[in-house]
Amino acid sequence: MIKRYLQFIKEQQLSLFPMDEVMKPVEEIKTYRLEDDKIEKLFVEMMDEGYTIDIERGFVESEYRYGGYKDVFGQKLVKGKVTPAYWVSIHDKRVTNVDVTDSLLTAIDYLEDQKFEVVLDDSGVLDRDVIQVKGGFFIDDDLQVEGDLCLFIKDTREVEVTNKDLCEFYKWTPDEIIGDDIYIHISMSDLADIILKNKDNYKEQLINGIEERYYYSSDHQPDTQSLFQYYLDKDNELLIIKLLIKEYGGLEEFVKESDNDKLKGLSEDEVISFLLKERFYSTLDKLCKDSEMVQEIKQIYGDMSVNAQMETNYNELVGEFDDIVGKSVEFDKFDKEVDVNYRQKDKDGNIEVKTYKEVKTFYKIKYSNDWIENFDSDFLMDESLYDVFSEYAGQDFYSYELKPHFSDYGDVDSKVFNSEVKSLLKFYIK
Repeated sequence: MIKRYLQFIKEQQLSLFPMDEVMKPVEEIKTYRLEDDKIEKLFVEMMDEGYTIDIERGFVESEYRYGGYKDVFGQKLVKGKVTPAYWVSIHDKRVTNVDVTDSLLTAIDYLEDQKFEVVLDDSGVLDRDVIQVKGGFFIDDDLQVEGDLCLFIKDTREVEVTNKDLCEFYKWTPDEIIGDDIYIHISMSDLADIILKNKDNYKEQLINGIEERYYYSSDHQPDTQSLFQYYLDKDNELLIIKLLIKEYGGLEEFVKESDNDKLKGLSEDEVISFLLKERFYSTLDKLCKDSEMVQEIKQIYGDMSVNAQMETNYNELVGEFDDIVGKSVEFDKFDKEVDVNYRQKDKDGNIEVKTYKEVKTFYKIKYSNDWIENFDSDFLMDESLYDVFSEYAGQDFYSYELKPHFSDYGDVDSKVFNSEVKSLLKFYIK
């Protein structure tokens, strides 16, 4: 085993750089205890003999290799507990033939005294007890080490990394910070562009609303029996028949047009009672066929039913979309008024940009380490948090397709409908 001249090196080198200064924690950098220049001073004797040193800061990561997980050096910072690490590459391109093995081993000893774990690269092949540094890197004097000699220096204490730390590290600017949670705000239209197939049949309707051209009010208008049996309240039933009698010019003419002998000789109240109790509303149906008032009422119901169906189906569409989004991210939704630009020609034919206000739905999406799991640190350093999410979502969702289950009818609010009917009947009462 090569003798380590620990005391000798201490006596010779501490006059140049006191070890309390070398190992002084870096106050302005929370994650790392050593500055690069302090690490370089540990290898000053080797550098005097022509060896050069590169230092990279990073973290201990776990990677699956050869049937199991092992610690490797990486440079991706994640939220939570992380172990700081350094990767020191020593190059031997133009060096003297002076033996500086003990300088290397002493530097390793110093680091271990300060509670760092040091590995000669992360392959597990090199052993500090057989390495020799003399005119290059050798094992047992004769086998030359190919390439550089690398030290994997692992801190033995963990540090807690917050989302705010990530923002500082990667230079991200989140849209919102609540406690230690960070969020991005993304409009529904932009989010749909990211996660849905370009040719999704429902994408346009999700963003701009249900298309009315597929819905017809006439298909939703009730027949007379359904109108009186299910949809009109008692007050409107009575008022409509009274107005029908008025439309026909009075009770006598009304009974005559009914072509129902059972109505002859009855009072107005008795006629109304009979019509509302008659099975299938047959007589009333005949009397309503040519009534403009009744047709308008049916139109009101048809329009309301269409609107209700469109609203129900749009909510189903949004719910389907939210289910897709919720599979991988935590989110809330909110509406926000935004400026929308559009182009138009002025009277001289010149294009000018106009702006109008529009309320749009936004998703407030909470950051997760899942976003960066499949990306290296170089990518993360160069991208905004929004772009990081876009890349993550585009890969994670694999271009989902909306498959909503649309309803065939609309659930009309009875109170609202009858209120609309009352408003219309006031017009006919005048």
